Amino acid sequence: MSGEVNRVHVWWAYLTLAQSGLHAYVSPAESERASSYRSPADQGRSLVAAALLRIAASDALDLDASAIRVDRRCHECGRPHGKPRIDGINVSVSHAGLLVAVATAPIPVGIDVERVADLTRSGHDGGIDQWCAAEARTKLGDCDTVTCQELTAPMAGYGACLAVAAARPAQLVLHDPAASARAVQRLGHRDRCTESGDDHGGR
Repeated sequence: MSGEVNRVHVWWAYLTLAQSGLHAYVSPAESERASSYRSPADQGRSLVAAALLRIAASDALDLDASAIRVDRRCHECGRPHGKPRIDGINVSVSHAGLLVAVATAPIPVGIDVERVADLTRSGHDGGIDQWCAAEARTKLGDCDTVTCQELTAPMAGYGACLAVAAARPAQLVLHDPAASARAVQRLGHRDRCTESGDDHGGR
């Protein structure tokens, strides 16, 4: 397997990025979905995740962010609340507390980030690394060969893990929250994006 095939880009963002006018950079359905949450924090995580996914896919595919089509249709019911899919690239999204993470790769990939305090409150008595690894594998999906590798979250009190459909750990290209913030600044004000599944209801 070549280095290019085994290379995974991991993008990080802080929840504060939601204050950057992100509604202008996501699709109407994504904006509506984010606004539907009662908690401002949940609204922000949904919005940052949608924008960061477009930024990451735009970088991976060398396309304008407004040209990225995100298909969130559920295989079971057809509504747009399933795992996001983008033609030409494998993607995975996770968020917890004040962090959002997106992974892109030529091979199937799953990423998970968890806040230690959240797991403690839920009564989980195992290690956060094991929890994150299990969640990342679930997001990866059914694969014969899986490698999990621990990630260092850009904030204390969090755990993170990446799972890839490969026999060895991926070559990581990390984009920290500052890089994500700069990417948002470069977007400028553009036409609203399109999203496959917009006519199938909200999340």
